[in-house]
Amino acid sequence: MVSTLILRAIHLPLRPVFTLPLVFLLSGGMHGAMVIGMHPMPDPFALASFFFFSGIGSALEATFRQVTGKRVRGPWGRVWTWIFAFYTGRALAREALDSGLGATVFLPEGRLRPGLVVVDLLTRWVFDLKR
Repeated sequence: MVSTLILRAIHLPLRPVFTLPLVFLLSGGMHGAMVIGMHPMPDPFALASFFFFSGIGSALEATFRQVTGKRVRGPWGRVWTWIFAFYTGRALAREALDSGLGATVFLPEGRLRPGLVVVDLLTRWVFDLKR
């Protein structure tokens, strides 16, 4: 809704090529605002740029569908998705790891931490190991 109001205010058509990057940019701005209080703080612009480029990718897919009449799918769609996600996600991952998010403990120590539950299930049921 906000993106629609913005596009109408600057007299741009409501087409995916404009709407999708703007929606993702607004989302990236909100995510960037969330990390401002963190210490150490990841670069909010790298975070916002990841979201913006995700919107560009979505707009490219919508344009591809308008031009060809076909959706981006199948093996080539997967290749496109993975290459685009890895390329645009590098800055986001680098900022997250540099700020220490990779080693963050989100939940207090205890038996019900999701990671410990998954490890327990994997060792007992998938790999049949005794702990």
